[in-house]
Amino acid sequence: MKKHRPLLLLLLFFLPSAWAELPLDELTLTQALRLNSELDLEPSGLASCNGNMLMVSDKHDHLIYSLEVQNGDIKTSIFKELGHIPENPHNEIPWTQKIKLWFIDAVMGNHLDWEGISCDTNGNIFLLSETTVSVLKISPDGKLLWLKNSLYRDGSAAGIFTKTYTEGLAWSNNNQVYIAAERQPRGLIETTLINDTLTTQRVLVLENTPLPLPTGDQRVPDFTGLFTIKNNLFTLERNHSALCQRSTKSLQPIYCWSYAHIENAPEFQYQDYRYGLAEGVALHNNKLYIVFDNNKQENKANADTSPLLLEFNIPEQFYVENRATD
Repeated sequence: MKKHRPLLLLLLFFLPSAWAELPLDELTLTQALRLNSELDLEPSGLASCNGNMLMVSDKHDHLIYSLEVQNGDIKTSIFKELGHIPENPHNEIPWTQKIKLWFIDAVMGNHLDWEGISCDTNGNIFLLSETTVSVLKISPDGKLLWLKNSLYRDGSAAGIFTKTYTEGLAWSNNNQVYIAAERQPRGLIETTLINDTLTTQRVLVLENTPLPLPTGDQRVPDFTGLFTIKNNLFTLERNHSALCQRSTKSLQPIYCWSYAHIENAPEFQYQDYRYGLAEGVALHNNKLYIVFDNNKQENKANADTSPLLLEFNIPEQFYVENRATD
């Protein structure tokens, strides 16, 4: 092995730049807002939709919430009640998972586990169900329709969905829909939405982001939120405490912004360090928002059990379309 060491060092020297650490700047916090804990919120997805900032909870199958930020305060209310949600005819998950979902529904009354929300320019809202690996379309007149898809089959064939399922959703204005697989391994699925059918274009396993993990608790790289702006794709990388812009050509990260300095500040720490982590991200009214789910854990500083919404300034050159991406 020793005689090959010079060759190994030479190869390392010429490895592609993706192995080098990414450009990383810090986000600038403008305000921290506590969500209404009386609504029993456990945030899991965030989106800016036709002038409204909308949020879903992984514990409430039938509700979509709205968040309205005004004068240093936030109003959290119910935006839409979904009523009867039809059975999903396109569900390809294993029968063992289906039995588990039946049990959860029977005991807790919810089993869809919404983990992503997005919308299109026609006023349709899309919700991503982690447990069924499917997307529900809500039309402006309130009609509910499960989109045809082969997400589970395609993702499993590519090597994702071995431990966790879907965890982020973003529609772009060319009818591309991006869906994230959470972790171990994490990945991105790029689909095209035509005639209420999601057609998979590609699935990529994207396990590593060349950024340091800011904590020492053995966290693994993950995705928990997505959004697009001007056909640029952004990924919320919870365990890196970062938001990254990714090339829509290669889906590789090209620039990242860290919020670790805010998340780890004493006033935002929770009693259990495993909770109080980022679950959703949205660009809304010229501000960047990240929502945190504390799983009803108490804040260390004041015993507050409310979920947290952080508002940041949009960084300069946040979505530079001419930025070299590959």
